[in-house]
Amino acid sequence: MDETRGDGGLHRIVFDAPARSWLEAAPLGNGRLGALVHGGTARERISLNDGTAWSG
Repeated sequence: MDETRGDGGLHRIVFDAPARSWLEAAPLGNGRLGALVHGGTARERISLNDGTAWSG
């Protein structure tokens, strides 16, 4: 993973290889709704998680 500074002062993260499994996935979300993105461009997988399904 390499952190670079793009045009306009925006940050972006560039990975040198696709995540091979769920454990290497890039996490996305806001704490209640989350996703893990893994796989390559030919076959991308997105695992979703919704916090409202958990009752405690």
